[in-house]
Amino acid sequence: MRLAEDIRSLVEQTTSLFLSLIKNLTSLLSFIVVLWQISGVLKFTLWDLPVTIYGYLVWVAIIYAALSSVIAHWIDRPLHRLNVEKQRVDADYRASLLQVRERAAAIMSLIQSARMNGHDPYAYLKDVIARLPMQRASEIARLLPYQWGIVNLSEMANSF
Repeated sequence: MRLAEDIRSLVEQTTSLFLSLIKNLTSLLSFIVVLWQISGVLKFTLWDLPVTIYGYLVWVAIIYAALSSVIAHWIDRPLHRLNVEKQRVDADYRASLLQVRERAAAIMSLIQSARMNGHDPYAYLKDVIARLPMQRASEIARLLPYQWGIVNLSEMANSF
């Protein structure tokens, strides 16, 4: 599920960027033609040198766009890292929720099994959790609800 969401996000962002590029290139070409026609020629002297700039509004727009792009890139760099971190945290959260759901199902199964075998679920889980760290792996089945009462009675009989 996580992989599918990540791929969907990638495809949506790529498509959006491509469509935005086409739209902006079309607008750029249209505005360049209009700006070139209305700007005419700009003549001035700079340090006693005559300077002539044809289509000066186009050059002003290009310089403005370049500076804006550099500033946007400078601002976006930390935001990109934050977005990557957010996606990582979201993925970890979804994985943790999946583990919680699986573990909750196992616990509910134990509770229902304890009830079906006539045990108090609270007492059963409390006893099993207390014994689990000391229980041998080969004898773990003795802690299952259908054997737990028998184990308790036999252990109580052995303790006298």
